[in-house]
Amino acid sequence: MKIISLVNQKGGVAKTTSVVNIATALVELGKKVLVIDIDPQGNCTTNFGYENLEVNTIAELLIDDKITVEDCILETKNLHLVGADIGLAEAEFTLANKMAREFILRKKLHKLKDNYDYCLIDCPPSLSTLTLNALVASHKVYIPMMTSKFSVKGIQQLIDTITAVQNYNEELELGGVFITSYDSRNSLATSYLAQVQEVLTDKLLLKSKIRINIDLAKAQDYNESIFEFNSKSNGAQDYMSLAQEILEREEK
Repeated sequence: MKIISLVNQKGGVAKTTSVVNIATALVELGKKVLVIDIDPQGNCTTNFGYENLEVNTIAELLIDDKITVEDCILETKNLHLVGADIGLAEAEFTLANKMAREFILRKKLHKLKDNYDYCLIDCPPSLSTLTLNALVASHKVYIPMMTSKFSVKGIQQLIDTITAVQNYNEELELGGVFITSYDSRNSLATSYLAQVQEVLTDKLLLKSKIRINIDLAKAQDYNESIFEFNSKSNGAQDYMSLAQEILEREEK
């Protein structure tokens, strides 16, 4: 099982949207997928149609040694999910007092290594204990970013953080960076894209870009993936292209 975290310390970069739609695209491409929502906002969980969780959440998984991933599984239409809610914010304080707290998720996911092809983790928009747990558990990190001034400024900081986490997890690699909410008609967006291309090598910057598409926002309103809401939209085409590009990188 390949474990992939989607991370960006800046909010509003379509990170959760990307987790939901990459995961759904991977299923359509024949992969068995587990999604873990480790963001206290729980938006990924909600996007898969779960509001009130009746099973253990990621919070219980992290703080209770007896709880396994299997105890937390929610079944969606096409994949498995470990959900989150606001209780995760309180659990983060409890984590601060646990021994080897950075390795908890890694140890629990290791027992599932033969159950899934891919595990995607939706991280909070902060470099917290929760994000650190995700990174220590992961093989790869993919970074969604918008072509804006502050996104460009923060990308090197995030890359430096990933490098620092490699002291805890030698297997961790930066899989790549991909652009979201892209509008090629916007001169500022194309200018910032050029700046990103100067900072990143061709190896790190994925070719697939997620264009601005109103159907992506509408799909969230209906708690659906873009493939369920409108499989012929630009959003569906872009996320399928991105998922295929990620697969090509991961299965070389």
